[in-house]
Amino acid sequence: MSRRLNNVKNIPSDLVVKFGDINVRNGELLRLSQVESVPSFSYNLDRNKYYMLVIVDPDAPAGFFIHLCRYNMTSSSGGVLYYKYKPPSPPVGSEHRYYCILYEQGGRVGRFGEGERVFKDYIDFRCLFGDLRPVVYKYFRCKNDLI
Repeated sequence: MSRRLNNVKNIPSDLVVKFGDINVRNGELLRLSQVESVPSFSYNLDRNKYYMLVIVDPDAPAGFFIHLCRYNMTSSSGGVLYYKYKPPSPPVGSEHRYYCILYEQGGRVGRFGEGERVFKDYIDFRCLFGDLRPVVYKYFRCKNDLI
């Protein structure tokens, strides 16, 4: 099922996403073996603001699947890990999109325990963190060719 992430339509796609020495190009098709390790990200952050970084699969059968979430990030801090990285694993024979989105938070968010990773509607996930403004993104595709 193909779902939309309308909040990324009008923002720049210049978030730097790397899996090892692979610098991801927007929309690039990657093999499962290329995305097994935790990716690195870079973007110039305003030192006076808080940010959240998310990797989400809008094509997951059960709903929007969150593959990574880190919040309360600053220019000098990696923030709080909410969901540790879970590598892509689309069903055999299918191709999924994976959006890496950096949000500006409305302020610092208090700590809370890990919750569900699957949401029927992406807005339900975003509401957990209050006021979020998408800043920049990058997406890649992954296909499971194992038969």
